[in-house]
Amino acid sequence: MSLLWLVWRALIAITLMLGYYVLGITLGGGLIYLSYYLFSFDDIFLRGLFYVCSCAGTVICSRYRAGTDSMPPVRGSSQRSSRGYLKP
Repeated sequence: MSLLWLVWRALIAITLMLGYYVLGITLGGGLIYLSYYLFSFDDIFLRGLFYVCSCAGTVICSRYRAGTDSMPPVRGSSQRSSRGYLKP
């Protein structure tokens, strides 16, 4: 294996990871902006769509924050995870 191959693989991994976050934040932010736009209408259907878009956008954006659940488990740890399973 050459050094160039390892660097190329690392760049692809970083690019895919950043693209995933950009896609999610753009989708969540777009839904929140759409709900802000729909708030000004008086139609009952659009008012319901406002609640759907604001809830979906908030859930998507809140899942992209860095937290303790997004950290990889420590090897040899016997602490239970948030799902109740033992970490490997």
